Amino acid sequence: EAAHSSTSNSAMSARSVATSAAIAVAVACAREGHGGEYGGGSASIEIPGQYVPNTDTFQDAKPCPELHAKLLRFESQVSVIRRNEQLVRRVGMVGSDGKTYKFLLQFAIPYWTRTDERTTQIHYLLNKFLRRDVEASRSYLATRPSAVIPIAQRLRMTAESTSRLSLDDILRQHCEANHCNVETIANMFSENVSKMLDTPEYKSKSPKEKTTFEASCKLSVFRTVCLRHMDSRFLLNRVQLRFADSESLFNFRKAFAGNLATNSLLQYVFSVVPRNPSRTVFNESDGFVLSPEFRFSYNNQGFLEGQKVPFRMTPNLVELIGRLMLEGRFVPGMASVATAVKTSMEDLDASLRLLLRDDLVAWYTSKSMAKSDEKTQELEKQLADRVSKNVLQIQSRFGECGLRKSPKSDGGATVPTKLVDHRVRDLLQEASSHERLCTMPSTFHPWL
Repeated sequence: EAAHSSTSNSAMSARSVATSAAIAVAVACAREGHGGEYGGGSASIEIPGQYVPNTDTFQDAKPCPELHAKLLRFESQVSVIRRNEQLVRRVGMVGSDGKTYKFLLQFAIPYWTRTDERTTQIHYLLNKFLRRDVEASRSYLATRPSAVIPIAQRLRMTAESTSRLSLDDILRQHCEANHCNVETIANMFSENVSKMLDTPEYKSKSPKEKTTFEASCKLSVFRTVCLRHMDSRFLLNRVQLRFADSESLFNFRKAFAGNLATNSLLQYVFSVVPRNPSRTVFNESDGFVLSPEFRFSYNNQGFLEGQKVPFRMTPNLVELIGRLMLEGRFVPGMASVATAVKTSMEDLDASLRLLLRDDLVAWYTSKSMAKSDEKTQELEKQLADRVSKNVLQIQSRFGECGLRKSPKSDGGATVPTKLVDHRVRDLLQEASSHERLCTMPSTFHPWL
């Protein structure tokens, strides 16, 4: 009897401990938004990329972790795809909200990861000012930050939508369907230009005449490529296949033009590296333009370096947007974004200086040996003047692209004035000019 009583007491104690543990787990589950289900609350992991600046869902409100999607499981299949001239793995995370979140596992140097994180912060800050501006809000102008999650020193995860589509993807699909190489047109362009320059007439010219003759040869070959080998409606025809009616296509072009205007302005203002086809990415379901590898371009002295082409506006992009949206959506949208940021420049100044300082210091240290904290602080002091000049240049570019008031005439006299958005129109003319596009490297694919 004594042994039986001891066994009963032990069972009751074990049952009591198990009940207490179950209650504690249920409370933890309820706190984490799992509805108090036993067995999973205390070990739940959130899907990455749900906090600012990686997302603007909460619109500057306090984060609500209990509403965040939790990781239930990984998808059983891992895809191997091509991104930015390298093969990467894409994994899927099934969340508690029923959605599947896609992430790319990429190998990247630490400088690139830190730069992309700063870029995400810049997009988040600019998005705050666009939400405050009346005109930008009415036009649904915004930027979308891309989540970048470091895992190890040279390994990171980047969020990716299944509707993501780049110009490089479209070009490769076209080449696979026609059984040709992706670099066929680029090689043909380079070979034809080389043949035209490999003549006694060219070699006998002066350096100035050689430059002019080379530009005319590139322009001639570029126009031939656009006319015979790459139709300017190639991209538009590809996008039309996704939509069943003209109304859906119209809404896509309207959204795409507005988002491309915002992205193009940032390309020009921050002197972003040339947007090759692999860096020109948009969401084919809603027309939102993404910004992968949105890195600043510095010269040898650490100043922002201007580009020959302020932003990408190739013949295929012009046809995809259409002349109607180009005049009625792209140009006003670009000017509205610049005006919204210009009016809030005082609030942006401190954050902009901090982000540009960190980026410039990281750019310098990436080209040299690792330095101690004291040497890094000395480097920050040395680069303070360059950071200030870069910030002033960015502010000046935002200001010149903003809307300007027309001067009033006195006594009825006619005053020659420019359009209130004349700078934006000048940039658009420079970006879409065949004379400038033909001078870009063949990797830019200016005909696409």
